[in-house]
Amino acid sequence: MCHLRHARVWVVIACVLTFSVAVHAQEIPIPLRAAILLRALGYEKGFASNSAPAQLVILGGRDGTAEAGKFAQALSQLASSSGTGRKVVMSKLEREPTVEELRARPPTVIYVTSANDAALATLKSLPVSVVLCGNPAHVGKGCILSVETFGQSSRLVIDLAEAQRKGLRFDARMLRLARVIR
Repeated sequence: MCHLRHARVWVVIACVLTFSVAVHAQEIPIPLRAAILLRALGYEKGFASNSAPAQLVILGGRDGTAEAGKFAQALSQLASSSGTGRKVVMSKLEREPTVEELRARPPTVIYVTSANDAALATLKSLPVSVVLCGNPAHVGKGCILSVETFGQSSRLVIDLAEAQRKGLRFDARMLRLARVIR
């Protein structure tokens, strides 16, 4: 009887762990990620108050070209009907810009694909660019804002310390809904 009870407990634990791993393995679909991140930009006070078109650069890296293409496609569909109140213009680049080129003409927003984590360390030194990323594990490592799975839903993840260091001011209503890293 005791062995049967222990066996049932282990089966329940195994099922919970399997379900937990399956939920965490789910990735936010790129169109949904793009919509959430674009909408979140509207809650950064400097971004929202500026009427000039926002320049967005996508850094795909060698292994992230497919994600970069899908993200660009999703953004182009969303940008015209964006809820940010500000026009977002994507840079069509033949190659990724160098750090020097980004410093000389820093874009308003940079999106780093999940496979391009090598770019994050150099982006910390750029002035006031909002760095978005495809991998929420990169928040706190140079990425300021991403989207992660949260139960059966999704939520924003923000590196508030890095955002404040860059002079970014996100609305408190958005911060209440996000997982904040300090």
